[in-house]
Amino acid sequence: MIKIKTEQIEQLIQIIHEQNAWYIGAIGFVVAVMTIFLTFYSFQQKRISDRQIEKFTAEIKRAERISADLKESNEAILQYSLSVMNRESYMAHTAWKQQANLFFKSQDIYHKYYSQNKELKQKLTDAKAAVVMASQQSFEGLLKKDDKTYDEIHSPEFQSAYVLEWVFQEDMNFQVLVDFDYQKMKEIGHGLKSPDVQSQWFNQLEQVNNFWSNAKVE
Repeated sequence: MIKIKTEQIEQLIQIIHEQNAWYIGAIGFVVAVMTIFLTFYSFQQKRISDRQIEKFTAEIKRAERISADLKESNEAILQYSLSVMNRESYMAHTAWKQQANLFFKSQDIYHKYYSQNKELKQKLTDAKAAVVMASQQSFEGLLKKDDKTYDEIHSPEFQSAYVLEWVFQEDMNFQVLVDFDYQKMKEIGHGLKSPDVQSQWFNQLEQVNNFWSNAKVE
């Protein structure tokens, strides 16, 4: 399996955003210039030939085709990037804050350019769950800092705070996060011995829960 670093996915998403914005702006510029030109000729009561009109129309259609092709290509890249991000979160546990950053950038692009794409909406919804799932490793690190044993770190109490559900597809079966048990994580936090670790635990818990509750995909 090809490994793609989180930084590379972030760069891809940023390029998609910049390209979409540039081409949409370029089309607006082309249309605006032609509109001004046509308005000027009309004001001057000069006759515009059919050939000139056809040329203007062809240029506008060409700009629109370029934009449509670019958006379609970028849409596919964004879907791929989100898929990689989702798989990586469950398997390698990239830092959840990095995942959250990627999610918000992808969310912004989705709302601006692809809000009608139901498949992309689902991938973004999956990415939201993957962000929260990625926080599990960070909480495990805090449990280690509190001198918890391996069995305590991997206890059913902690593991079950991340509520998973099996998804069955033709090519593979996998689990996805469907809920995050905030109250259970609070109880675990109250049982920590170190005041410093406990403070870090509750600080991160509020951030993760806030993301889970408020990061909407609409």
